[in-house]
Amino acid sequence: MTLKERLEKFNVHFQYKEQPELYDFDLSPEKIAYRNEALRTGDRDLYLNYLTDKYSDKLDKEMESFDLSAKNLVKIERDSANELFKRYQVNILKSDISFLDDDAIYSMYIVDPEKMDYLLEGYREDLIDVFAPIDEVFPNGRNEIYLDKSGIYSD
Repeated sequence: MTLKERLEKFNVHFQYKEQPELYDFDLSPEKIAYRNEALRTGDRDLYLNYLTDKYSDKLDKEMESFDLSAKNLVKIERDSANELFKRYQVNILKSDISFLDDDAIYSMYIVDPEKMDYLLEGYREDLIDVFAPIDEVFPNGRNEIYLDKSGIYSD
């Protein structure tokens, strides 16, 4: 899916263009789409220009975060990913966009098992900022995912 197509899809669902006040910086569907595209394609200027235009007050801190993610982003195959998750006791992943989308970028989390049901509520339908069970991130024969190895988080 192209960036333009993803932005259109997100706007149909979230109506972020019509109601931007509903979405703060962290959960802006538009910002998430631009960040995802820039990370996957290695186009730092795409994200930098977007932030400069829309969120200049967040520019320095966000680009620092972006650069860390860009440096630690890998495309990893299923067996290597599962080994990594086991080694570090990662028990859930969080994707920036729908976990079913091949372009999703995952972060690793260790969470209290008692919080799992809450975090996974509606995950199959969510389009942004999605917690997903590890055993479901390789659906339908998918053998690779984008993984941000910047760190392991807890929630």
